[in-house]
Amino acid sequence: MDSLQSHPIRQPVVDLWNELKGLREQEKQLLKAIAEAEKKARVLCNEKCPAEDKWTRDNYPYAELYCRYCGTSKR
Repeated sequence: MDSLQSHPIRQPVVDLWNELKGLREQEKQLLKAIAEAEKKARVLCNEKCPAEDKWTRDNYPYAELYCRYCGTSKR
């Protein structure tokens, strides 16, 4: 099957798969960076936002709690 994948007709498909693989690696790195930023935001929210009447949620079932001052979600 490898010889079929290296056929010149299949080369654009193989190139696109390789490009997708690279984008997935970038996605993993970005998701890790987002998780770190969320963690820092929660720490800063706990330190800097006023504690009284802090957490609220939207009016639909299973809505997450979030800070009414900065918008950080509580997990």
